[in-house]
This record gives sequence, C-alpha cells and structure tokens, in this order.
Amino acid sequence: FTDYLKKTGMNGTSIAMKKLIAKQLRGNQEPEILIFSTIAPAPYPAKPGDTFLEFSHVEIARQETLIESLMFRNIATMECLGQCWNKDKIRAPNITLIIKRFNAVSNWVAREIVSEKNFNQRVSIAYKFLCVSLACFELKNFNFLVAIVAGLNNSAVYRLKETWKKLSQKYRATVEKFQEVEEQVSSSSNYKTYRALLKSSSPPCVPYLGVYLTDLTFIEDGNPDTIES
Repeated sequence: FTDYLKKTGMNGTSIAMKKLIAKQLRGNQEPEILIFSTIAPAPYPAKPGDTFLEFSHVEIARQETLIESLMFRNIATMECLGQCWNKDKIRAPNITLIIKRFNAVSNWVAREIVSEKNFNQRVSIAYKFLCVSLACFELKNFNFLVAIVAGLNNSAVYRLKETWKKLSQKYRATVEKFQEVEEQVSSSSNYKTYRALLKSSSPPCVPYLGVYLTDLTFIEDGNPDTIES
C-alpha cells in the first residue's frame, strides 16, 4: 500500500504511513478483542406466505444489519483511493455494491408506500418503515437507517400529506421518536450531529458510507496530487 502511494506521487504520505506502522509495531500492542457480554437474541422466524407487514420489524433490521456489516467489512483499502467508485468502478466493487444497495433500498421504501392504493394499508406500510428505522438505530446500523430516511423523504412520499397526518395521529410517539432519530443523521452542517453520534457509539456498528466518500472526495479534489520540491 505504501509503495502504491509512492508511485502515485504521494511520497510524503507513504513515508508518514511507514513511520506510523513502525511505531505501532515497536509498541507491541495487543489488538483489542471485542467480546459480547450477552447472548444473541432469538430470531423472529417468518412463516411461509408472510407479507412485509407481517414480518417482524426487529428481524428485518437484524438481517439487514448482518448483510450490510459483511458488505462493509469486505471493502478493501485500495477501493478508497482516487475516487474509483466514481471514476473506475471495477476497482471499487464493494463500495459500488453498497452504493447500489443504498439506492435500491431508498427506492424500495418510496415505491412500497406510493404504490399502495389503499389508504389504511399505506399508513401501515409507512409505520412499518418507521419501526424498522428505529430498530436500525438501536442496532447502530446507520447505513440502512439513512437509506430508509432517504426513501421516506422522497418527494413522492413527502407529498402524501394525509398519510403523514394519519401517522402522526395514530402513532404519535413513534413519529416523534423517528423525527429525533432523523435529526441525529441529518446532513446539516456536514453531518455534524451524526459525526458526534458515531464518535460516541461503541462498536459494533455499520456507519453510513456516504460520509466517508464525501470526505475522501473533498480530500482528493481539494488537495494537489504533487507538491513543490
């Protein structure tokens, strides 16, 4: 990795990285091993023929967290260099996969709500997504959480005034809790609140990848590839 940095003109970064690695090796520090103190909760098994509304919102959040955790851990260091998720997607297969999945989830959320013609069913579907998002927040799966929030903020969903009015009347506590969570992952002030939340969260968690990609883009675009001397 350090050799690659040197070849691409980032010699200073390569030297600094080597010094950091050497310092860690001299310290002879044992890697931190995370051990859960509680037994994993029993799953909520689905029955054949169950619809989305009949699935447990907690189990949906759990299964999505397992999937996205594996996807996040598969990201290789080299995928984060050179904005290859935009410029050369073949070199960033795992990042590209997560981006595609994020967009698919947000579109799925909006489609499930908007395509339902029955008013009461539409309210129930929207409520289900609120519950899933809150379960994701508890599991610290911020990537899937933000995808659901994006779907619920889709303009087609946002314009369903009567649906949101009914939600607020029938499930007021849940809607208020969702609004609090939504503020936690808001993009305002360059995700200031979310960054503080992530910093204070103990592992394990699945962070929202979009923040890292935005930061990497600004680093790449805002700094020259070479410096004088």
